[in-house]
Amino acid sequence: MGAAGSSPRAWLNGVCLASASDRRGRPLGAPADDGRQLLAQQALRWTHVVRSRQRWVHDPALREQLEASARESLAALGLDEARLDALAREPLLVVRMPFRHEALGWEGRVLPWEYLLAAATRSRRRSPTGRPQPLTVIRELQVQLEDRGQWTVRPPPRVALPRPPRALFVAALPPELRAAWPVDAELAQFRRALPADVVTLRVLQHPSLDELAQALREFQPTLLHIAGVDAHQGLRELQRLGATPGRVSVRGSEPGAAAQPWALDALLADRHARVDGLLLRGPEGEPQLVPAQVLARVAAQAAQGAEVPIYLTTFNVWNSAARLAPLMVGEGASLAAVGFQDAFDDALAEFMLVQLLQGLFANGFDLPRAFERAWLIVRELPGAVDATGVTLWAGAPVLAPPAAEKRRPRREAEPVPRGAPPEPVRARPPVRCQIEPLAELNFAALHNAQPLFRHFVLSCDDPAQAAPVDIEVTLDTGTEQVRFERHLTLQLQREKLAERIHLPLAADTVRGLREAVLATLRVRVVQGAQVLHDDSHRLRLLPADQWRDNAHDGRWLPSFVLPRDPAVSRVVQQAQRYNRVLRDDPSAGFEGYQGVPATALGRSGPADDALLRRVDCQVEALWAALLHDRQLGYINPPPAYSAGRDSQRLRTPSTVEAEGAGTCIDLALLFAACLELVDIHPVIFLLDGHALPGWWRHDSFRDEYLGLREMSQAGLAEAAADSGADPARGVSWQAGRASWPEVATWIRERKLVPLEAVKLTQHGGFIEAIEAGIAALGAGDRFESLLDIRAARRALVTPLPWVGGAP
Repeated sequence: MGAAGSSPRAWLNGVCLASASDRRGRPLGAPADDGRQLLAQQALRWTHVVRSRQRWVHDPALREQLEASARESLAALGLDEARLDALAREPLLVVRMPFRHEALGWEGRVLPWEYLLAAATRSRRRSPTGRPQPLTVIRELQVQLEDRGQWTVRPPPRVALPRPPRALFVAALPPELRAAWPVDAELAQFRRALPADVVTLRVLQHPSLDELAQALREFQPTLLHIAGVDAHQGLRELQRLGATPGRVSVRGSEPGAAAQPWALDALLADRHARVDGLLLRGPEGEPQLVPAQVLARVAAQAAQGAEVPIYLTTFNVWNSAARLAPLMVGEGASLAAVGFQDAFDDALAEFMLVQLLQGLFANGFDLPRAFERAWLIVRELPGAVDATGVTLWAGAPVLAPPAAEKRRPRREAEPVPRGAPPEPVRARPPVRCQIEPLAELNFAALHNAQPLFRHFVLSCDDPAQAAPVDIEVTLDTGTEQVRFERHLTLQLQREKLAERIHLPLAADTVRGLREAVLATLRVRVVQGAQVLHDDSHRLRLLPADQWRDNAHDGRWLPSFVLPRDPAVSRVVQQAQRYNRVLRDDPSAGFEGYQGVPATALGRSGPADDALLRRVDCQVEALWAALLHDRQLGYINPPPAYSAGRDSQRLRTPSTVEAEGAGTCIDLALLFAACLELVDIHPVIFLLDGHALPGWWRHDSFRDEYLGLREMSQAGLAEAAADSGADPARGVSWQAGRASWPEVATWIRERKLVPLEAVKLTQHGGFIEAIEAGIAALGAGDRFESLLDIRAARRALVTPLPWVGGAP
């Protein structure tokens, strides 16, 4: 979207693809109902694939399968091999789609075009070095207006940048979340990206919708930036932190509609009320969910009196690519908008937006070129993950000739006169630090080589000219002091160092913690004689047996599955006789899946059940040994003394054996450890306030699960309804709430079996425990996540090095 340009021919029948060599573009799907239905199916399917990317992004075989599937999907949408070959030669593709209103055409807006096109053409974009040539995808909305029963494309809006440009920074962050999700660093980065002598900047902290509208009318910003959290993430964080009385409101979708009061728990449970949007301030100071369409319409009304609409709106919030960003363009509030498809690394997102803004001011506000440049830079950085969707929506022609280039004639270099003084030595460019340590850490995270920092980023506009920096991190535990030191020469504009800083803690120091202790973490960054950062931070070291069920530490629960604990070996030994009786074979042993070759399985018929019974008997034998030989009881968890509500101290199998009792999660971990020792792949189901063990009846079923087998349309729709509330997990072994339809399918097909381990304390039988496990999961309302222990082990999430009963 250059500052001027003529409109290309409008395609009113549906989505079409355009490129520099084919600016007019060609429509993809048929305009008939079946064409839209096909597009809807593909949209739901590929949204699920992208949100589940951690299950396949590091597996070359699965990636190749998905690339072939992407080509099949595009072929179904009318993109033949010849057209795909032509697109593979283009560095920039434009997905052009019509817009009438929010409910129509959502299929094309939701589909992750960026990944689908990149995956389908990856093998055809190979460079001489073997790496794929870069591809940038931009989405263009063609807004349609009705006039006397005829639909026509709205003329491209006039682009006349005000002088001086104005920028509005909006922190959509309730006060209760400011400590956990600060935006101060982002504001500093945003301010730095703007030429201070050119741009007027205004900041709004957690405004109401009316205050935001007033600011848009009076200030008339050229650039609008919205930082903080989206409604899905914000509501979850409010519930997790317990920092609110549980009262929120939801703004009505109709113009002038009043906000409706909601209990936080009820709103989180209602998929229809919990929609894409922002949390702004309600009339009584409460967090208010403002749906994306309401936000866009109010912003459009506020911009009606402006000379021109907002040039660019940038959303640095999750789940902003499908509705928040395109509706700002479609409703006429902004000429263009940038959003993120789901979860995205916050520091990487800030860097991306800084690069975009700097490119805008450097090239005369040629947005497509600035976006392409910024995305190329980000794509080359360590930590950039494939299939992450940074989406640019444009409301004016993307492929028009850049006006800045037409206006600006090329200047020939002037010769340097003789005797001219040498050019002055360039000053070293400054290095900026963004450092944020974690507040709490436990041994499970340290054991799995996890960082001590939420952010540790050094950035520099010209790293080649920057002097090296010296980094020193010191942790004082009170009994010992350990240090990390590094001399670093910057290679990239953004060096992400959090995962490269590891302290050689003595195992006995942290493993032996029985209660939480406060340690001091000092961070010092020096560049020559200049101190860039020098600060001390408090770090709370948690006991080794304490597990935190949150986004950062919850994933390490597989490290508490301890198959080498002596108590587990004793259970397996005692289970041998039950295994032989159940299988009516005096020589039977625990062979895992070896007795059921995958080639012998058919399509889930009675013959398969007879074969899989060999695996089930081994599981039932373990249950019988725990039930009859242990006589376990139930007991509450030990006190955690944690400020949050997400912590629980876990008992090892030897502790459960010695005390003769455990909690639901203690018993789940014990049973999972027994399964793992006999090479039957266990899982842990985490529910709201509860935990269950389970097992895959065959290893081939688990492989199908990791390969993202096709789901039903109903299952995909149900997953999509929860997808905003459950952004892509950061690890391959954990599937969240949006995966429930998929998990439910495996349970229904009797390939994945849940087990209610608490039935051990109630002297319940094996079948009764299975039925109770299925009942506990129910319709999935309480389901939070599934942890696959085998996948965790392949990712080197190993058991904690405990010996005996106590850590």
